[in-house]
Amino acid sequence: MPFLATAGAVLFAFAIVLFVLEPLLTGRSALLQAEDRADNEAFRKHAALRALRDLEYDFQTGKLDEGDYRALKRELVAEAAEVLYDGAAGPTDSVEAEIRTVRERMRAGTACTHCGAEVLIEGRFCASCGAPLGAASPT
Repeated sequence: MPFLATAGAVLFAFAIVLFVLEPLLTGRSALLQAEDRADNEAFRKHAALRALRDLEYDFQTGKLDEGDYRALKRELVAEAAEVLYDGAAGPTDSVEAEIRTVRERMRAGTACTHCGAEVLIEGRFCASCGAPLGAASPT
């Protein structure tokens, strides 16, 4: 009987080692960059807008003085404009299309009503801003 327990423990340990080493043995690796340009563009847009939101929060909470805030805001607005307005459609068309998409997702319940981030239907809180899902957005 002790032999079976020992053999089972050894097999279990071997299975764990194989599971951990599997990516190395098969040559697979984690993606460091988005392969699809559409996903990369969406990530860049979201990151630019999040950086602006975080900058506003830091200024409002007193973490930044006004001079630093204005300098950083100029840089981030220029970066966000470059990301948002880069494409075949004009700036107004692309921004309006994005606003329509976010509003449709909010109506469908797949976007946070507070920040507009994509959320899981079964989630109770937004992973981006932490707001309770289904709650009205603040004014």
